[in-house]
Amino acid sequence: MRRSLLATITLTTLLAGTAAAQKSDWTGQIAFGFPVAVGTTADYVGTKYSWGFGAVYSPQAQPWGVRLEVNNSRFSITDEEILDFLGAEDGHARTWDIGLTFEAGSPKSNPVRVYGLLGGAMVNRYAAVTEPAVGTGCYWDPWWGYICYPVAGDAIIADASDWNF
Repeated sequence: MRRSLLATITLTTLLAGTAAAQKSDWTGQIAFGFPVAVGTTADYVGTKYSWGFGAVYSPQAQPWGVRLEVNNSRFSITDEEILDFLGAEDGHARTWDIGLTFEAGSPKSNPVRVYGLLGGAMVNRYAAVTEPAVGTGCYWDPWWGYICYPVAGDAIIADASDWNF
């Protein structure tokens, strides 16, 4: 019952948003999902979650449009050999993509529209292996002075980051 209600609300929102979006030159987009690592990357990381947002400018009278998108994907490191080699217990990875895409296609007045996309993106990849650690957190209390207490967290053993087009 709960799933069918959620599916109905989601579908109604999407259809209403699509009908409303056809009246404007500007539309927005929001994305949430679960990224799937492929190729050799799938040997090292597992899926967590992904989210993103964007804007599309597509004049009603023109067959073209422009999209700007920002996406973030999170992964967990699952390869035990890497973790053991570095002496780590856990790890995580993430990507940021910032993309600009141009679209061109059939007229927007058609009930079904066919279009093609051409674009590029800047992508940041980051990975880190961690181990549990205990640190100290301190704050200033006007009556008691500095108060310090232990804080549990993760210490980064090794990390790497790069940008690609």
